[in-house]
Amino acid sequence: MFRRVTVLLSSVLWVVPAGAQPVSNGRFVIPDEVRLAPRALFVMSTAEIDTLIREVAARETSLTQRLAFFSERAKGTPYALFCLGEGPDAKYDRDPLIDFTRADCVTFTEQMLALAISRNYVEMFHNLQRIRYRNGEIDLRRRNHFTHADWVPNNAWLLHDVTAAVGGKYCRTMTKTINRRQLLRHLGVPDSELVDVPPPETMTIKYVPEQYLLAIQDSLRTGDIFSIIQKAPGIFSAHVGFLIRTDHGGLVARHASSRPRNRQVVDEPFAAMVQQLKANRKRVGMAFLRVHSGLQFVEPPATAVEKDESQP
Repeated sequence: MFRRVTVLLSSVLWVVPAGAQPVSNGRFVIPDEVRLAPRALFVMSTAEIDTLIREVAARETSLTQRLAFFSERAKGTPYALFCLGEGPDAKYDRDPLIDFTRADCVTFTEQMLALAISRNYVEMFHNLQRIRYRNGEIDLRRRNHFTHADWVPNNAWLLHDVTAAVGGKYCRTMTKTINRRQLLRHLGVPDSELVDVPPPETMTIKYVPEQYLLAIQDSLRTGDIFSIIQKAPGIFSAHVGFLIRTDHGGLVARHASSRPRNRQVVDEPFAAMVQQLKANRKRVGMAFLRVHSGLQFVEPPATAVEKDESQP
């Protein structure tokens, strides 16, 4: 068994046997046993990400394949809570509009979806804003803060709730009151700017209790989004991420984990996540979302595609 050294060349990492001999200009003679390790998204430049999006769009015909590919390249991304906002000139949240160097569970999910439905960086940037904000209007008051009350209905063009379809007889219901104005006040928005924000809304969702999750796992697909449902009042979802089928048929949860031992985007066996849910008295089960069948690429409105600092 040979030792290896790692050499950074362009946008990839070449893992070369230690005995490989350099030739002129510092280059290496790469033997047949070399392995090519792609760079993670969180260390790629904007231009490199643009090139990657174009290459994947031309190669991968399935949206779910693209979701699996991009989310794989995002593994290892450092965890950071509330890491996206309305940009440096925003009134309330000056975090960037896009950032692949860090992620929380929501921003990871949103950015992977935007990558998968786009053919270049510019499309991806504007599709991300459409996913994060109602009608793509970049404003803290229009952000889809609540997963099941805002994010799902406002992204009906992209995905739908399949909890009832996959959960069947195991489904249960939960009812809560969503208070958007209260949240925005907490974020510093004065009442004078809340006129157009809906009043408190009582809504009911379906979820699969934790004790039945393993019984329905065969109905889950690569690219499905899981939403962990919690008991606390005023909000349904405690955590989100993707489900991925492995080459051997296993099921893993790919998500931005805040747990101290992780603090990054990781793969975790679905069964292990279920066991953790059972040990957590604040969590009760999961709901599931799925991108629309047949959806491929989404082109933003022409008026949205304008030159800005986010473009390569």
